[in-house]
Parts: sequence; structure tokens; C-alpha cells
Amino acid sequence: MKHPYLRTIFVVASAMVVLGACGGGGTPSKETKDGKANTVSQADKDKAEASDNIDKYFKLIGDATEDSFKEAASIAAPDSVAFAYATHLGFLAETDTASGTSTAEPETFPKSAKGFKICDLNGDGDKSDCSYYSDFETTAGKIATFSADGKPMKDRIVLGTGGPIKAGDLATVRFVSAYQSPFSNALFVTVEIKTKDVAVETGVGSADYRRPNGRQATAADYAGDYQIGAKSLMTNYMIFPGSEIGGQVSFDVNDADYNTTSKVSFKTK
Repeated sequence: MKHPYLRTIFVVASAMVVLGACGGGGTPSKETKDGKANTVSQADKDKAEASDNIDKYFKLIGDATEDSFKEAASIAAPDSVAFAYATHLGFLAETDTASGTSTAEPETFPKSAKGFKICDLNGDGDKSDCSYYSDFETTAGKIATFSADGKPMKDRIVLGTGGPIKAGDLATVRFVSAYQSPFSNALFVTVEIKTKDVAVETGVGSADYRRPNGRQATAADYAGDYQIGAKSLMTNYMIFPGSEIGGQVSFDVNDADYNTTSKVSFKTK
């Protein structure tokens, strides 16, 4: 099964290549004494380095494998939107691989006058359904952040930094990442569930999300496995329609016989 988010994985990255890199400041180039050659300015060096790194980052994102996403994260600016984005995509790919779900296929990004373009966003064959990506920034020659259709990605992706949340004596849950698609506004929330001495069944497929405005949404889909063996680790992600980062996720963790239940709740920001 291909989830709609997979169309958005690649297009965000491709936008930035066409617009060029924003290098840091530097000393302007100066002519040599004979006036026949110029030294290369630091700004030009930064720009060239950024261009090379951006090209490689987008190529790795387009390759769409667990390893390529991890490598893309490693060449992005540390603790940046680009780092978080590639890391999040790596978690999704890992989950899909472990659960046997179809993952994204390699993809290329054609240029247009407005930027890099991707069409047929919903996968329904509508080639007129296109979007453009732009406004990327670099730090020390590495890609840092960007926009999608003029929407800054800065507030649309977050990596979890908190410790494990106890689900009674059954398991621990760790919030891994959250990403709000700039196209569908669906929210993807990734968690790791580590069981203790007994097998569990989780309610990730019917998880609730209390949005920042107080309205509640129920997971429209999920990937992973709600059945997890004893002393095992599983990554799951849930998809909440029309939801933004900053709300609270809640779902149950049960033993296999449903004799013991523990509710897990955590905020996405």
C-alpha cells in the first residue's frame, strides 16, 4: 500500500536545487597583481560547496531507501529542518520495510520556470495537479531549511527529544517524529514501542489526536504492527487528517488477552 505522503517525500527536496545555494559571507575576490586572474571569494566557495551538497542531498532523498535517507541526514546542516526531514523519512521507510508495506520508488524532479515541480500529487493520474518548492537556505555550505508552495517547513516537522513513556508494566513508548504535509495537511506521527515481558496489542490504528485548538481527530491510517511480541521493538506511524503539530496523541497498549490496559499520551511539540 502506498501512502499519500510518499509523493511529498521527494518534492520538498527537489525545490531547492533550482534556486541555488545561499552561501555565507566572505572576503570579496581580488585581482592579482598582473590583473589576469581573480582569487575565488569565500562566498563563491561556500556557494559551490552548498550546490554540491544540495545535489547530493536531493539525489539521496530521491533514491528513497533507509540508507539513502540516513546519508541525506548526515550531509544536512546539524539540527536543521533538512536534517529532521531526512531523518523522519528514514523512520517511515524503516517502518514500511519492517511491516512489509510498499515503500517509495526512486524519483527524479524536473525543473520549471517556477522551481522544481512535482505533479500527480494524489497519485490519481492528474498531471495538472502540480506544486513548486523554493526558498531554501544553507548553513556552512549545507542545506538547512526550505518552503513548499510558500509554506515554510520550519514549523511542520519536529523530532522527539523526550525520554520513554511508560505503558504500565507492558511497554515503553518513545515519540520519534511528527510531520505535517504541506499538501494534504495530514500529520504523520512516528513512535517506537518497546515491550517488556509479555506480548502486547496496541491501539495505534485507532489512536486519537487532540489538536492544538481542542478538536479531536482519529487516525485515518497507520503503518507498522499493532501486535508486538515480548521483549521486542517496533516502529509505528499514525496519520491524522487535517492536523498540525502541537497537539496530543493518545492510544492504548494492552496485553494479548486484553486483561491489562494502559493508555499512553504525549504531546507532539
